[in-house]
Amino acid sequence: VHGGAARFDMDDGYVVGPPDAVFPAVAHFAEQVRMLGLDLQVNKCECYSPTGDLARHPLRPPAMPLGSVSSADGSQAFHGIPIAGKPVGSAGYVHEYLRLKAGQTMSKIETVTVKLRDLYAQSLYSVTSYCLAPIFQYWSQHNYPAEVLEHAHAVDQAILASIRMCVGREL
Repeated sequence: VHGGAARFDMDDGYVVGPPDAVFPAVAHFAEQVRMLGLDLQVNKCECYSPTGDLARHPLRPPAMPLGSVSSADGSQAFHGIPIAGKPVGSAGYVHEYLRLKAGQTMSKIETVTVKLRDLYAQSLYSVTSYCLAPIFQYWSQHNYPAEVLEHAHAVDQAILASIRMCVGREL
């Protein structure tokens, strides 16, 4: 790609550069992998630009969505994309992406806690300590502290609530 680059991480590919170079490069890549019997699922791709309006770009494939997440109340969309699982985009995108990941983590903690708390407190303690507690650490390690603090705190509170179920007292 002239004026850009492409990098791959497992089965995820990332193309960066000016839209006039990126979109034709993606189309060329799709043609090349098609010759190998593979299909690029353009509808599973996402595009994002902090400086331009890609929604109306004439070279963007119509099936390629803009990377975005909605606010908790659904009233606003924030733009960005996850790169290797790390949210990259507007401050609102990063916040909402991390809020969703924290919510998914807390839901897992709640589900496991409810299923194990009455009969398997010792197992719940081990599962919480070794399996559930580390789930959100990826985002804590790969985002700025100011971005992740609120969400990590909420996850930590869910972990503590689960541990309290095991030991039967405040920590």
